[in-house]
Amino acid sequence: MKNSKMLGAILIMSALLSAMLGGCGRYGSPTEDTQLVGIALCANEDWPEYPVAQKLEQRLLDTGKYRVDLENAGEDADLQYGQARIMVADDACAIVITYVEGADESKMLTMIKAADIPLVEIDRDACKEDPDGEAMRLFNEVMAMG
Repeated sequence: MKNSKMLGAILIMSALLSAMLGGCGRYGSPTEDTQLVGIALCANEDWPEYPVAQKLEQRLLDTGKYRVDLENAGEDADLQYGQARIMVADDACAIVITYVEGADESKMLTMIKAADIPLVEIDRDACKEDPDGEAMRLFNEVMAMG
């Protein structure tokens, strides 16, 4: 009898823990204390912007003020537009971006500007020449906005 009560309590605790953790997404659990920063990259993980974006993401998370949605568009302009649209709908406090090459940026800029969300563009050359410096520049720009 005693063992069945203990087993029941363990199952209940396990179910509660699963329910609480189930809400945690890729960029953490949203709370009233954090703001979303979207990072919309034009390509994939083998491009020089990706490690810079990862450093930026970690620095932002370390502040405890932000959660981050880091997305790669795989050089697909329509996909990047959709990713940015989700960031806007999720009320991002800033979007950090490298545009898909050759894409018409005006539609995305219009959408982000209409939502009054600050936009920070990643400098591709700086990602190659000084990735730590570029990550710090981006971090400082986002921090200045928040």
